[in-house]
Amino acid sequence: MFLRCFQAIDGLKARSFAASDSPNTLVLDFFLVPVTLSVALYLPALLRLCRSGISRSTQAPEISPSLRSIRTMSGLETTASRHLLPAECRAFVRSPKRKQAEQELAYHEDQMLALESLMISMEHKRFELLEKLNSATLWWSTLPLEITIEIFSLVCEAQGPADYAAFPATYVLGGVCKAWRNVIYSMPRFWDTLTICFTSANYHMQKELVIEWISRSGALPLHLYLDAALSPEWEPDRVVFDFLLKSSSRWKSLDTFIFNGLSLALQGDGVKELRFPLLQELRLHGDREGCTPHTQDMHFRFAESNQLRIFRDKATSLDYAFTLYFGQLKELDIQLGPDNYPEIFQLAHSLEILRLHLIEGRRGWPNSSVRLPFLLQDLHYLLIEALPGDVSHCLQSIITPRLNTLIVNVMSENEDSSWLHSIVDFQMRSACRLTSLTLENGYVASEEELVANLEVLPMIERLSIDALLNFTLSDSAVFKLNPTEQGEGVQRFLPNLKKFYYRGHIEFHPNSLLEMVRERRHSYPGSSSAVLQKIDILFWNREWGHSGGSDPNVLREFYLQLASLSCSELTLSIAWEDIEDVEDVEGVDDD
Repeated sequence: MFLRCFQAIDGLKARSFAASDSPNTLVLDFFLVPVTLSVALYLPALLRLCRSGISRSTQAPEISPSLRSIRTMSGLETTASRHLLPAECRAFVRSPKRKQAEQELAYHEDQMLALESLMISMEHKRFELLEKLNSATLWWSTLPLEITIEIFSLVCEAQGPADYAAFPATYVLGGVCKAWRNVIYSMPRFWDTLTICFTSANYHMQKELVIEWISRSGALPLHLYLDAALSPEWEPDRVVFDFLLKSSSRWKSLDTFIFNGLSLALQGDGVKELRFPLLQELRLHGDREGCTPHTQDMHFRFAESNQLRIFRDKATSLDYAFTLYFGQLKELDIQLGPDNYPEIFQLAHSLEILRLHLIEGRRGWPNSSVRLPFLLQDLHYLLIEALPGDVSHCLQSIITPRLNTLIVNVMSENEDSSWLHSIVDFQMRSACRLTSLTLENGYVASEEELVANLEVLPMIERLSIDALLNFTLSDSAVFKLNPTEQGEGVQRFLPNLKKFYYRGHIEFHPNSLLEMVRERRHSYPGSSSAVLQKIDILFWNREWGHSGGSDPNVLREFYLQLASLSCSELTLSIAWEDIEDVEDVEGVDDD
């Protein structure tokens, strides 16, 4: 059969060459090219049929995007076989069974193509429906109620309790939708902290808000933060404070302006029934200068507050008094007249933290005879802000065996350095391990006087010297801090010092500081000096390092070497500060 096919092809070629001179030569050439191509395309298929005995495959064809090209090729083969194959082959191709199989195959191919197109369309539709579902469904509705409540709690806590300018987060969340509002309004835990700044324009609405807020808090302990935008013509009346005092048994913390209305409510007819069994933290703040005058003496009574642990008196007014239970206090920040602090030492015997501000003209308790000194067994942090004489007298009045932090702020420019000697006497009398010392604004006779007093305080690990009068940090003190500058067997100067803060004038040579830092930035075998961790210096004399016609490159080299010595274990900072631009002198002893 194949022989006859090739013979037919050869015959066609012979006839074409024989007629090469005829006018139809071009037609025959164009005819031979597709004929030869068709036979070449169909020949491999015939070979496979012969080898397999024209067996039929039982495997279903795979679904493929190229089905249309396959069908086109099949049509080409059928057309070619109809015109070019011998009679025996054409009879086989034209058999009814093959024709029926081709028709069925074409039908199934069409069905498969339609299904493939439908699947692609349905997949696109599925993504569209998912997107529509996500946009129509609130994400939080799929969360358990417990998780939703915790998320809302984090939002409310992030606002900060004393942020008077911010709109309450509870109302922000409740205003989103009804579902959120139901969650917020039904949970008392979102209403246990009330922060409000009363204003004359919104006062009527704010009173209603306070009533609603307290009612929604259930029986939970309350944290109250009360402030006001006062004027000489207006101040919140007593009514709102009378209502708040009805829930005094649930107050856990109170931070309030010294309202006249609150003072009147605390002195009212029902004051004997007032109890503060949960109150642990109390803070009074504000300045009544320019406010409405009060009709009677202001007195804030919190006598029944046996759980009170923290009291901060931050009000700047001097014409009010307070009554509270001092016996269980752990932290006290108070402003008193110079003659009244011994009473505090007698009452607050459990103090751990004491910030004492002695102010002339401040009302207090009547003078009473008390025995000195007082033992404050648990006190470990003490801040005294007073005149030099009051600082000395206060330190002579107490013994604190556990004190480790002392801050002294001398509020005077008098040439009185007795307060400095009283610190040394106080430490020796208390036999305390004083590891942190801060000295602010006091007068010292000389640098040598300060160094001499610090030499007897070897346990100090953190020293801050801030704006001392008549004091300049020079090479003398820097050499003292350098272990190599002291002879063998000599007691080291501040051998345990790890952090040093200074603000004021300096006169030391840059190399002196570099040498000291190099010697104390590492621990050596047999060394009795601690490793430095931080040096922070703010100097006021801008001309430092530039006077006397010195080479400016020396100062530049100093800063480069200082930066090279700084590392993760040692932080070094030295900078100039313009004291004329500093309105409020603050400490530089922030860790």
